[in-house]
Amino acid sequence: MQWVKKARNHIVKQGDLDTYSQARLRVVGEVLHSAPIDIEVDPGAPVEEIARRINLPAIGSRTLHEGTLVVERRWTVDGLPDDELLDAMAHCFGMLSQLLLEAHQQCSASMATCEETANDPCGWGASEMHPSGRLACMWAGREARTSRRNLSSGAPIRATVASVAGPPIDGEDLRNRYGLAIDPLPETADAFEKARLLHEQGRRLLLIDKHHVMLVWLLREGSVLAQRLIEPDDHRESYLAMELIAAEVNRLGADEMIVSSEAWEAEIVAKDDPRVGLRATEREDRRESFLTYVIQRGGRAETWRSAITRAEDDVQLGDIEHLEAGTPPLVRPVIEAWAEWDS
Repeated sequence: MQWVKKARNHIVKQGDLDTYSQARLRVVGEVLHSAPIDIEVDPGAPVEEIARRINLPAIGSRTLHEGTLVVERRWTVDGLPDDELLDAMAHCFGMLSQLLLEAHQQCSASMATCEETANDPCGWGASEMHPSGRLACMWAGREARTSRRNLSSGAPIRATVASVAGPPIDGEDLRNRYGLAIDPLPETADAFEKARLLHEQGRRLLLIDKHHVMLVWLLREGSVLAQRLIEPDDHRESYLAMELIAAEVNRLGADEMIVSSEAWEAEIVAKDDPRVGLRATEREDRRESFLTYVIQRGGRAETWRSAITRAEDDVQLGDIEHLEAGTPPLVRPVIEAWAEWDS
């Protein structure tokens, strides 16, 4: 905030700021996370062209198979060399927004009843303020200046996350297929109670349908904001899809996330065990589970697990285990998104 005040005075009295054109490079994946590297680039070059021209050093086979090169177009200034200029301005806007909201609260006034101007393109109001104070469009801008490339082929890559929407499902059809009614989630339940209920519902669906797709619910203070469907073909697409979910978390201001999915799991082994570098999908001692986990901004996380046993066309489920466990590596993009709100 001190910087933005000085920058404003400089622009008014002396002229434009000296800006520098950069690209930030990083390699990402579910178990990959390289330190970012910043390089200077042509100010007129689009991010797709920058990504296409980058020559990478020799890379290990697992990184090539699962990793994605992420190139983010950035503008920086002398006063904030480590921050992207648009992100810095959005941060300052968010701080001022929160200051104004707190001022209204101190006066027992509501920003929702204040007079609005005709120039309000984002439809912003106190009732829907993002927890960071930023407008949704300020989070969306980062995706517009980011390009992703498949490390093994060099081709542009993009995962898809579908909205789960459609006409209401007839309750009688549900009873006929699954034997019991699938009740809507109670609005008064918190995210953890909703996750427990979703796991119980998911078990009934899995026993009849023999599979369960990956579903993601985004919430704010227990209220569901959006439901998303992810159908990745490999680990690379799974992580990219979660980066898109993180972008949705930013846009909507979601502070909780529930995920239900089938998954392969394996026991943690000692560092000298030959299996230590293998994924669960690569180990003969792997086990299949149906998992529903909830993570909350601030670090709280809980998981509901049901072991899956398959025999030809039959599916059996073990008893439900309730675990207070850490977050899986797959959801790191969401954790990092929440960390930015307070940075």
